[in-house]
Amino acid sequence: IEELDKAAQDIIRRYGLGLICISMGADGAYIGSLAGAYTCNAVKVDVRSIQGAGDSMVAGICTAVQRGLPLPDILRYGVTASGASISREGSQMCTLEDFQALLTQDINIRKVR
Repeated sequence: IEELDKAAQDIIRRYGLGLICISMGADGAYIGSLAGAYTCNAVKVDVRSIQGAGDSMVAGICTAVQRGLPLPDILRYGVTASGASISREGSQMCTLEDFQALLTQDINIRKVR
């Protein structure tokens, strides 16, 4: 994770990004900015399809950023939206109800720095 964080910081600086999120699939996700970084495990769901997982993660992240939430919650929203989508068949995306049901699940967010 420390190597991933260092590489992410380099990318943030090089391209002037505000934050970067990296999905690690079943191993969870990482989110970082110049101010801090966090990682977490994936939500626990029955995986029915992986189509749309990345798009859903981006949608969750954008929603949290638009709401002005802190970095750990931005990660939580992204991972939760992604998990809600992969629990659905085929190319169906998560619903608000799916998202809200998973949002309270403990995903063990850990501070990297």
